[in-house]
Amino acid sequence: MSTKLSTQPGNIREFKIFQAKDGGNSVDASAVVVDIKYYEDVLSNSVSLSAIITESGESDNKKLGNKGILDGLPVRG
Repeated sequence: MSTKLSTQPGNIREFKIFQAKDGGNSVDASAVVVDIKYYEDVLSNSVSLSAIITESGESDNKKLGNKGILDGLPVRG
């Protein structure tokens, strides 16, 4: 039986998303990260990261209540 590496989970220990304001809420989204793409360019002095997370609509984070990550922090793309 063969397994595809693209279908195996990664070893993400912590992936925190913080609210933009000072002292805002944060949530650890390491369990719901589906894909991470990291970009670096030798001709540019910037680094970018793109992450795709699944959203179930609810969070076990007590600070967010019954809101999900998108509505609780709020995160907009």
